[in-house]
Amino acid sequence: MSFVYALLCVEIIGVTSLLAVARCLKYKFSLSEFFSLAFFCGLAVVSIEFLISSLSGIKYNFAHVLILLLTASIFLVVFFVVPSRKSFSVDLSFEVGFKTLSLLEKIFILGIVFQVIWVVFLSLPMPVDAHDAVANYALKAKMFYFAGGIPHGFFNFSEDLVAHPDYPILLPAVMNWVYQFTGFEYIGINMIMPVIFTAFIILFYSLVFKIFSRTYALGASFLLATIPQVAAYAGIIHTDLVLAAFVSCAFLYFFLFLKNNDGDALLLSALFFGFSLWVKNEAVVFTAAFLAVCSSAILSRERPHAGSLRKILLPVLIVILIAMPWFIVKTKYGVVNSDLDVSKVSAVSILLNIKEIPAMLNLFQQEVFGPKKWNIFWVLFFAALIWKRKTLFKDENKYVSLFLGLSVVGYFIGYMAITGGNLYFYINTTISRFMIHFTGICAFWMVWLIWDKKFLFLDRDGVICAEKGGEGKDVYITRWEDFNFLPKVLEALAAANTAGYECVVISNQQCVGKGYISQPELDQITRKMEERIIKAGGRLAKVYYCPHLKSDGCVCHKPKIGLFEKAKRDLDIADFSRKYYYVGDAERDMEAGSKAGLKTILVLTGKTKRGDEKNWIYKPDYVAADLLEAVGIIMHSKL
Repeated sequence: MSFVYALLCVEIIGVTSLLAVARCLKYKFSLSEFFSLAFFCGLAVVSIEFLISSLSGIKYNFAHVLILLLTASIFLVVFFVVPSRKSFSVDLSFEVGFKTLSLLEKIFILGIVFQVIWVVFLSLPMPVDAHDAVANYALKAKMFYFAGGIPHGFFNFSEDLVAHPDYPILLPAVMNWVYQFTGFEYIGINMIMPVIFTAFIILFYSLVFKIFSRTYALGASFLLATIPQVAAYAGIIHTDLVLAAFVSCAFLYFFLFLKNNDGDALLLSALFFGFSLWVKNEAVVFTAAFLAVCSSAILSRERPHAGSLRKILLPVLIVILIAMPWFIVKTKYGVVNSDLDVSKVSAVSILLNIKEIPAMLNLFQQEVFGPKKWNIFWVLFFAALIWKRKTLFKDENKYVSLFLGLSVVGYFIGYMAITGGNLYFYINTTISRFMIHFTGICAFWMVWLIWDKKFLFLDRDGVICAEKGGEGKDVYITRWEDFNFLPKVLEALAAANTAGYECVVISNQQCVGKGYISQPELDQITRKMEERIIKAGGRLAKVYYCPHLKSDGCVCHKPKIGLFEKAKRDLDIADFSRKYYYVGDAERDMEAGSKAGLKTILVLTGKTKRGDEKNWIYKPDYVAADLLEAVGIIMHSKL
């Protein structure tokens, strides 16, 4: 039980830390996301506090732990008493949803549970000292425990005494935390990795569930959990799986930013990339790739201005503040990696390493095509890349491609800069572990690429927001203050997304052509609309407007179908073939949807009354009272 108490206290510290961050955000957490995310925050905070305390000369013992817990408890009380200026929220509903689990979903869940149990039994019989073949994490934890902190001169210990004192200390620091509760013993501490593995899978599922349907989210989580090499590293005390957990979840938050333009997700991504630098040196590569791609994405989406500069600098600042204590220590003590000493890199060493490239490629292909280790995971991943090659550089995919490309290049440069000699031996002993770092990201991206996306097309005025009414300029929504969501719309969009539908708006907005509103002003209203939808748990994949006058004769003004054809190209839809729906409130919407090859649903929240449609040439396939009823019709129909 003492082991359980230790992890429960990590969770309390993590919840406190996450609440401190969340009070500055408007992000909506799911229940499983919040508590699994808090666990990883707790691991990082415990490690950072341990380093600072040790270097400050404070004895690290159980009394110290109790003081830290008391401080966290006081902060928790303050968080709930003092009101927050922001409106972050935690969805307390259980995420298996509003419909019963399908047989396939039950199989995925049982498979994940079985894998977790298998990892537990894999870990139990192994003595903790048996994990120390590579980097002495268990030995370091033992030293920290008996020394009451980091021993004097630890960072300058020789490799003969402690392998790689330059490695970040998160894992041994967390093990030392557990020892404060359990005392030094072998059995309980072995469970730290299965617990981290389980938290990783839960957080991974929680984040991909914000992107996929539940079935695909469970499938992606099952795929990740059952990769043999990943599960094997969940049974030994080593940091490769821990790093995979941090960088994978950091990347998923970054992807949520790319997909939904959610600034809060970007900050959470920066937070996790910062924490990853406390796990393993290789995190520098992923963090640098993240900062580079993040800057590129922001600058390509926005004109350079003070706001975009703040968006770029804030993640950089978060990463620097989190990583600063560790890098100050490394600089102060002159800690270097014995395998990659920058001061010893020379043209000769690089040339010698270049000669080993054929051998490195041979080892790489052995890893990729070796089903014994990977259960053909990498074969499937590269097959998916080839299959979906035309989409790799579209929309958010181009940033994923850039991120992975930069990360792979970073690892390659690291190999070429090795100064420890015998590069072949180094590659042979590390490439399998290094590939684990990419598994979470690649498992997600593979499922994303092959995901059979479902689309729901919507008009805006009269479907999402109320018609304004009036005459002349007053007919149009030209200010955000005039934009009013119709009842049940936010709930309907969230339900559609949960069921796996990508929502796309296609709307005439000739108020731009008439000069009542500028395009930037319309874009601002759209951004605020999307922010409200995201806050309510939904999202819009795309928004298309025709700004032209009807008299302009353009191809995009409904009932013409130019915008539908553009959406088809952008979203890589081969053919509508009445597979998808268009929801509108007027006759021209039914005409446009029918001509485009979509099924149509008329909602009665605009100017059309029930029965008006009987005299139309293009009659709707269904009539619904509002968007929520329309979504219900779609979800219960057979396409």
